[in-house]
Amino acid sequence: MVNTVMAAVLGYGASCVSTFVLYPYRDYTKIFRVNPFTRLDPIQYALVRYKGMILNPSQPLILALPWGLLYGGFAFGSGGVTGALVAGTFHGMSKVTVRTIARRVGGPRSRYDAMVYKSFFHCLRESTMQYGIFSFFSGVSATILISTVWHGASLVALQRSRHDGFF
Repeated sequence: MVNTVMAAVLGYGASCVSTFVLYPYRDYTKIFRVNPFTRLDPIQYALVRYKGMILNPSQPLILALPWGLLYGGFAFGSGGVTGALVAGTFHGMSKVTVRTIARRVGGPRSRYDAMVYKSFFHCLRESTMQYGIFSFFSGVSATILISTVWHGASLVALQRSRHDGFF
């Protein structure tokens, strides 16, 4: 159990650091244009994003959650195929949860997102009433499958490479 907690904490901590460091760059590349009408100063843009993450630390902390659960789930499943299944399930469910919360709590982006949520629990209650209790599972089942195959297989290969080498 200690190994599981340590793997989850290390994975979560590493993901928090990489999320904090790389997210301004990721956001800047999303809006980058070769010949823009208005030019953005990339350093100023990054500083504003860093300030936003420092003032609202829940953003990088929530974004890092799926990765901590991926590594913790792999250790919890004792590695191998079982670890890959547990890790993929934890990672897929948390990834869809984070995406759903971010989209619904982030405010309206279109006429279909007219509802504004006050808190996480308000979002959960209203979303369940609006979309149904099972609306979450259609997206999560595909994400679990992808997470298990992609990330779980990678973790199994890395675990085996310690003893057998890559080739």
